[in-house]
Amino acid sequence: MPYLSSISPNRVNQPIQAMYVNVTVFLPHWIAPPFHHVKINYDASFYSADKYIGIGLLLRDNTGSWLGARSITGYALSAEESEALAILYTLQWALSLNLDRVVFEGDCHVIT
Repeated sequence: MPYLSSISPNRVNQPIQAMYVNVTVFLPHWIAPPFHHVKINYDASFYSADKYIGIGLLLRDNTGSWLGARSITGYALSAEESEALAILYTLQWALSLNLDRVVFEGDCHVIT
């Protein structure tokens, strides 16, 4: 058995450690807005050490085509406040673009 000669003698009869982990993968998918509507997805991140936040906004039409995006940085006192600011900036952006058929979507269940 020539393939056994390639195994180091120091490794023979040593237990092999294996780890088995059950992982559930959640793959979110984007759901299009109704025909003749646009959707703005928004999200916020909060870094509690210095209260720094980042906000991202993404505007797409009902075909999924990208129409615009914005990123905003600033400060907030909590993660909930950062999510509330994300909603505020999203509404302000939609108004500045004169959008009238808009679906807003975020992932914070405490605020929305």
